[in-house]
Amino acid sequence: MAALFPKIYDHIDSNPSRMKGLVFEVAVTKKDDGTPWDIFMTKPLPIPGPISLLLWHTDTMYSYGLPSLQKSILREKILELQGQAESLGRRWSKKKVQDILARQLEGAPSDKMLEEVLCELFHVQKVVINKEKKTVGFYPTDMRVWKSDRLIIFSDEDNRWVTTPNDTQITLLSWVTGKEDEGWSIAWPTAEGKFEDMKAEVSKRQLDVHPLPGSPLGTRIKKDDWARVLGRAEAIECWGNLGFKVAQ
Repeated sequence: MAALFPKIYDHIDSNPSRMKGLVFEVAVTKKDDGTPWDIFMTKPLPIPGPISLLLWHTDTMYSYGLPSLQKSILREKILELQGQAESLGRRWSKKKVQDILARQLEGAPSDKMLEEVLCELFHVQKVVINKEKKTVGFYPTDMRVWKSDRLIIFSDEDNRWVTTPNDTQITLLSWVTGKEDEGWSIAWPTAEGKFEDMKAEVSKRQLDVHPLPGSPLGTRIKKDDWARVLGRAEAIECWGNLGFKVAQ
């Protein structure tokens, strides 16, 4: 596409606000653009799907284009991504990656592997919101490996809605923990390692370990509970150390 629109792409590439140093940057929408929900504005994505959503936030020609142009860009991008499958290394099979990308040409639903692959190929990170189930998930799933120079994109589980922050003053960490306080389920990562090492680290951090909310009275605390509590603390620490905030 860059060859077709050289002046536009040169302008986009030279934009000094395209990346913003050591803060997490998210796509921000106009306040009157869509329907408000929580701190976000939402509107239907013209062509539903995970690749379409990422293109909407990363390709100006796509987000402002007519449906015919969007379909053309989407097809070309899928072919381009298939050619980049080998760059992912040994984590995922090249053939399997190419197969799941090809299925997107047919409008196949997304899955966890595809979401992880797309985040790596697009160099982005996703916060996935399910308002009905009151859950918040993440890609990459382990927030402890998130990077400060990668764009954060919000989405629903079916990639049918454009969801962008309307309030850019609140940090994403405070929003996530706020939803947790409201009873939402947050997909925090779990710590790994020897049980004794985890117990020592939890004790060092003075963390409160307890069974999952809703567990029957008298449920014994298990290793998974220690791993869950420690993983949550490590993720919060990582986000804090990276100066995590929503930036315009």
